[in-house]
Amino acid sequence: MNYKNIYTKLIIKAKSEIRVKSDTVYYEAHHIKPRSFGGEGDCRNTNHPNIVLLTPKEHYIAHLLLVNIYPNSPAMHKALWNMCNVKKDIRYKPSAKTYCSIRMEYIKNTIGSNNHFFGKTHSEESKLKISLKAKGRQTFLGKTHSEESKLKMKKSQMGKVISEKTKNKIILSTSGGNHYNAKPIICIKTNTMFGSGKELSEHINIPFSTVRRYLNGTSKPPIWFHYKRINN
Repeated sequence: MNYKNIYTKLIIKAKSEIRVKSDTVYYEAHHIKPRSFGGEGDCRNTNHPNIVLLTPKEHYIAHLLLVNIYPNSPAMHKALWNMCNVKKDIRYKPSAKTYCSIRMEYIKNTIGSNNHFFGKTHSEESKLKISLKAKGRQTFLGKTHSEESKLKMKKSQMGKVISEKTKNKIILSTSGGNHYNAKPIICIKTNTMFGSGKELSEHINIPFSTVRRYLNGTSKPPIWFHYKRINN
């Protein structure tokens, strides 16, 4: 079967209809040439020549065809798998058998040596870019939960009892140097290491908020304060 030919016909048909998004008609933006293969365009700009508007079912079929056109591309398998797991009532849902097949192909093409990132690590520059992008992705910024949502969250937590053992585990896994955002501190005079600013504040018996200001440079530290963060 000529999957590329079928894909081309699908795109031509959608383009010829000069589709426009509206409140009454639902379409999904799709990159004609996949971004992983150098395709350009932003899905928010539906006038871009590499962007086409497809119905949910057409979008699913398009990615199904792309997986067959590029069978050795982990990116294509991942895109199709992600599409099958978006929680939208309007999204086209494949059959259980097809879903299972897509899942197995996704696993086979994205784990171990088949993963394009296998054996590699992000450079410091890449880590910084990822961090800055994540910090700017505040999807709930400026929003508040409705009273109905608050009530649902409250009910979901009612009756739950956390054991002392679990509480202690949580405390140990999130305190001091074990905290996900903890940065080690070093005394430049004695080379003594501390796992976090919290540990340092307990050691020198000064409030953590004060230590944090000293380390951040927002307050002038005293002469005896010979500590600085180690940025990994």
